[in-house]
Amino acid sequence: MKLSKRSKMNALKTILVSLFLTFFLIINFANAFDYSVPKTDKEFTEKIAKLKWKKGPGYISHDKAKASIYFNDEYYVLKGEDARQILYWNNGVEIPTDIYAENTKRGYYYDFKFRDSGLIKIDDWAKVNANDFIKERRTIAKDNNPARASKGLETVASMQWNEKPTLDKRNNQVYYSILVKWSDGQSSIDSKIITLGRRGYTEISLVSSPQSYSPILLKDMSKKYKYNKDEKYTDWKSGDKVAAVGIGALLATSLGLKAVKPGVLAVILGLLKKFWFVILIPFLALGSFVKRLFKGKSKGK
Repeated sequence: MKLSKRSKMNALKTILVSLFLTFFLIINFANAFDYSVPKTDKEFTEKIAKLKWKKGPGYISHDKAKASIYFNDEYYVLKGEDARQILYWNNGVEIPTDIYAENTKRGYYYDFKFRDSGLIKIDDWAKVNANDFIKERRTIAKDNNPARASKGLETVASMQWNEKPTLDKRNNQVYYSILVKWSDGQSSIDSKIITLGRRGYTEISLVSSPQSYSPILLKDMSKKYKYNKDEKYTDWKSGDKVAAVGIGALLATSLGLKAVKPGVLAVILGLLKKFWFVILIPFLALGSFVKRLFKGKSKGK
């Protein structure tokens, strides 16, 4: 039977649409989020080798925040879905983030996430009580220990301020760090910088061992993180969005003192950033894996 010109065109369209949908599904399947947590060093190395790493030195754009960050040649960086993927493999839960930056030489990492909250006012800082905050956080950690234990994770034995919350009015930032001791005798330091911008704020988390931690790490990164022109805190203009909470309430949220669901404490507090494989080996950042991965690639060239 001879097909009309219109029938041929319709048939061709059907074929092209089918090919497009097939290609679309293949691409999306290939890029699908991987919810399987690696159980061995080899499996972990194989997984992270497939991620789109960017090596320093150079500037990395933080698109959501309209900002940029400079990383030296000690850093390997992931953005977007890849950044969220590696944090999932580290922790076994999804942790919202925009950028992940691993210092492979010194053994620590940063992650960056922006919140479009509107301008955060700092006039309630005088009401911040660091002692009350740490007491509340200990209570939350204690309440969530059973959930951690049920997943085979270490529980929190104790926590204390490593650096109390400090407001840097000159640079419109808040920073703090907490020393966490775990049930297996290991320790980790959870540190944060909240850097305020015109449209909201960026939360920069630093995860390290006590051996690799230095207060300079927080302050150094705060200098390397730059909002673009017209996006800085001081660029706010009348009519721009203003957040419903001030810096004191924001700090409480950063510390996980509000609306924490049992079993998901790590998403807010960052406590699960003590890696799952710490049971098997002494505390190490992913640097050992990343360095091994890229050294292997260099030898293969």
